[in-house]
Amino acid sequence: MVVAEIGLPPAVLNSVGIDTWENTPALWRTKLPQLQATGNKYSRGHALLYGGYPMTGAARLAARAAARSGAGLTTIAVPEHAFAIYGRVAHEHPSRIRLAEIRTCPGCWRIAATRHF
Repeated sequence: MVVAEIGLPPAVLNSVGIDTWENTPALWRTKLPQLQATGNKYSRGHALLYGGYPMTGAARLAARAAARSGAGLTTIAVPEHAFAIYGRVAHEHPSRIRLAEIRTCPGCWRIAATRHF
């Protein structure tokens, strides 16, 4: 490894006023919606993701992240031939993630059916 000078004079670094802090829940917890005792998965928001094929990783990670971060329901819209791949993530969170079949038409796409696991 080589550590090299990049040309910033010390006076510039001193004038920037660098500020650092530790990212903890105390920084952002008050900005998140508070759960209500009368709430349910439909009142907590719905995330709709478009899942590609054959590269499925990003949509599957995003679906897990949406479910874990508090979305009440997450739908992944995918081509029918990709259901077997996406079915596993839907099976991991059956009450919060579902799959929707997409069908393409010239210049558009539409959700044809949904499946729960």
